[in-house]
Amino acid sequence: YDLFRMMQYEASALGINMSVPYGAWMGSVIEDSFWAPHEVIVEIQDFITENERLYSTESFSEIAVAFSVQSAYDWSELNGSGSKHPFWQAANALVDQRQPFDVVMLPEGVLREDVITAESLAQYRTLILPECSYLTAPQRAAIRGFLERGGRVLATGDLGTNLGPDARTSLLGHPNLLRTTDVRVADLAGGPQVAVDPSVDLAINVHRVSDKEAAVHVIRYDYDEERDEVPVLDRMRLDVRLSRPFRMIKTFSPSGEVAAKLTYSRDVREMHRLELRDVPLYFVALLQG
Repeated sequence: YDLFRMMQYEASALGINMSVPYGAWMGSVIEDSFWAPHEVIVEIQDFITENERLYSTESFSEIAVAFSVQSAYDWSELNGSGSKHPFWQAANALVDQRQPFDVVMLPEGVLREDVITAESLAQYRTLILPECSYLTAPQRAAIRGFLERGGRVLATGDLGTNLGPDARTSLLGHPNLLRTTDVRVADLAGGPQVAVDPSVDLAINVHRVSDKEAAVHVIRYDYDEERDEVPVLDRMRLDVRLSRPFRMIKTFSPSGEVAAKLTYSRDVREMHRLELRDVPLYFVALLQG
């Protein structure tokens, strides 16, 4: 039952999809189908409807991972359609290290024009370019501008191989660009944005509800097969760096009340400590200030 909950919340609660997955209604009408039970679907939909304001298309993420459409196509042509583009390795590495991140799309520049600029990347400290072998001129300019403004770029695999020698050298030779094979939190600008204690398996995202509100969405993956549930944790501590201070906290969960205390540290700039009790499978902590 909890496994079904986890699957459904993964697709809805973190803002990936604003409803339960397409086709989930089949669990209500087809016997022996692998869909969440009807009561789980209702529980999730009711929670999202009642708390819709906690979900946003903007974030407080410090990390952006670029997905290059043309580069992914070229990768598939070279390695076969069954080979995953390195974008997924980078994304999985951040999830494994419990870091929130956004995805920035880099279109091929013909069927869809570029909208990326250095200004559109201004909120991020770190930009990750996994196998971005093809870059348009606007994309190169945006990345170069991001570097010049002090941002850090982590490049895995090939980068801008279609560019001329001078344009490519201006990127690869920049002191703020690091060529690497793995995405590690130690290489992120400012270090990790989030620290979790205890070190349980989870995913986290921080939605920008407004300039004065941040919604911290957390879903846990530490499923216990013997107990057939994600056990409630007695306590959890989250240290979250945000671009502005928040002073108050409220929690929301379909699984009961989550006790929470928020501390903002003046000594550690922009760091917020969330001390939580009775932590369920999924919850949202709304920070206000």
